[in-house]
Order: sequence, then structure tokens, then C-alpha cells
Amino acid sequence: MISNTRTKDVIKVEQEYINLVANLQNKIQDWSKTLTIYSVHNRHGVIFRASPNYLGKIWRDWVVLIDWAEPLGKLPSKIYVFLDLRFLPDGNNVDHSGYKGIEPAIYAIVEYAKYDKEIHEDFASELFMPIRTHVGEIRQRRVTKLRLYVCKHGTL
Repeated sequence: MISNTRTKDVIKVEQEYINLVANLQNKIQDWSKTLTIYSVHNRHGVIFRASPNYLGKIWRDWVVLIDWAEPLGKLPSKIYVFLDLRFLPDGNNVDHSGYKGIEPAIYAIVEYAKYDKEIHEDFASELFMPIRTHVGEIRQRRVTKLRLYVCKHGTL
């Protein structure tokens, strides 16, 4: 993965993140040999960050709600990276992450969470709501595999 970061530090990212980006890059190679990813997105003056190395630390903003449509509805999601796929032609045949023909647009790779109704009563307040992320695997009480999704930026 190529980065334009100014740091000389080794940047570590999750294997699921690399797999998802590499898989998508293979699918779009008819239109571009590289897939540009971004760690910052400015949408109508609101800055979203999704960096594995912002000021030397991981910084991944949570979006308050992404509209996943039915049956999931609107859920909080953590942003891992932004993808600029505006170069794709309309009516392309790219089949990826539930999209059958990816619309030319800006996308985000995210991990979503659901509201935790089991502990909601004890810990919820006007400011805080308990959530559980949707993960791929847990071993010995640790997340060992993530479950990441691609969503169009308009749903953020």
C-alpha cells in the first residue's frame, strides 16, 4: 500500500482493511491501475478523519449515524478510510461489498455498531449510549477479526 504520509514511521493497519482495499483495487483495474485512499474527508465544512497515524496515533472518527437501510436502519460507524471512486463510469459492472455496479462517488470503509439494549438501562444517559461493534471473530475476549463494510459518503 502506498501512502503520501510525511512520517517515516511504520504504519500498521488491520489485515481485513488491506484485504478489502486490495480486492476492490483488483476489481477496478480496467479503469485505474491504482486505488487512491484518503485519511481525511471534508464534507460541507465538516472534517472527518480516518488515519492510522494522525499525530503519531490512530484516529478514526465515529459517524453518529449511517443509514444502512432496512433491516439495519441508522447505526453508528467507525471510519477506517475514504475511497475516491468518482472515476468509475456509470453502469460499470463492479460487484463489491453488496454493490452491483458501484456508482461513481466518494466511499468510506467502516465498521458499524449496534445499540446494546442489554446494558442500555444501566449505562445510557442523555450523552452516552452503549454500543457493540459488529466484528468477525472474538478469541479469548479479544477481537481477532474485523468486519468492515463499504458505504457511500452520502449515507454518512
